[in-house]
Amino acid sequence: LKVIIPQHVEIYNPFIVDTIIQNLNNYKQRKIYTLINVSCATCLFKLQKWDSLQLEHPNIAIIPVCHSRDNFEQLKFLFENNKIARIHIPLLLDLEDSFAIKNNSLMKSNNLTVLTDGGDRVLLNGDPLESEIDRKKFFGLLKLSSYVYITIFLSFFHLLFVIS
Repeated sequence: LKVIIPQHVEIYNPFIVDTIIQNLNNYKQRKIYTLINVSCATCLFKLQKWDSLQLEHPNIAIIPVCHSRDNFEQLKFLFENNKIARIHIPLLLDLEDSFAIKNNSLMKSNNLTVLTDGGDRVLLNGDPLESEIDRKKFFGLLKLSSYVYITIFLSFFHLLFVIS
């Protein structure tokens, strides 16, 4: 399975100076996409949790895909009037509310949070914010893949050294 990004999206950087700029296509080897209803006041608190997680794990791109019943007016008002704490990650605003529809097969209990590779192929489905088990799976896989890349790099370097 692969995450499908809708055609009509806007990248919203409420605090452009502090924002970690991300290229959605090939920014990092691993990405976490999470769907957030920003019309829901309690759901907005997840943005701070994801922001904290991004700061803890800078080697992964966290991409909150936001949908809204009010055309993102509440979200923008709250950020522009400093009613929500500053975040360092850009938000992907789903302007036609189609992300959940296009990725329906990835929905899990009305939630869509997935870990993908650099090509947006789904590696894991779950919610590392709400489930300790999912958190261990997500970040365990990230540590494992980092170890594999380092091992491959060192083996290649060793091979070059032996040949020369």
